[in-house]
Amino acid sequence: MGWKFVNDTMRRSVGRREFLKGATLLGAAGAFPAIITRPGFAQSNPTVVNSIRSLSNPYHAAWNAGGAAFAKSVGAEYVTLVTEGNSEKGIADIKAILAKTGGNCVINVDPNDSPDARPIVEAAKEAGAYVVTQWNKPEDLHPWDFDPNYVAHISFSGVPYGKAM
Repeated sequence: MGWKFVNDTMRRSVGRREFLKGATLLGAAGAFPAIITRPGFAQSNPTVVNSIRSLSNPYHAAWNAGGAAFAKSVGAEYVTLVTEGNSEKGIADIKAILAKTGGNCVINVDPNDSPDARPIVEAAKEAGAYVVTQWNKPEDLHPWDFDPNYVAHISFSGVPYGKAM
């Protein structure tokens, strides 16, 4: 990371890891305020939920810290669901939090495998909750197919950066 001049303009170069962390937090933070402030959504703030693979991974630990900070900033309860790479556990935990909150939640999930995204999105839609998927989803699963409950899918293409390197 450093500063350089490009076309007489000073620009900051950003490392891949820093870029990914920022993009993830920005995407999640950008999606949640619209959901939480939606009129008539619920009498109380929804529970903010992050479903991640592990807290021992620095990327997921930073993701979790960002989710907790966001929830605190809007006065919402925060729940972390840790799957440890187990798809069945991840789906079951999400269905349990949907039942516990009566669907009054927003879920940011990194499905373990692409096929896991569909039952998660369908359960959120059925419960009236809102969901954002990260990284993994089937090619034929789209947010507009489950509007308004499937808010967004966030992923990253490293191809341009690989070519640049």
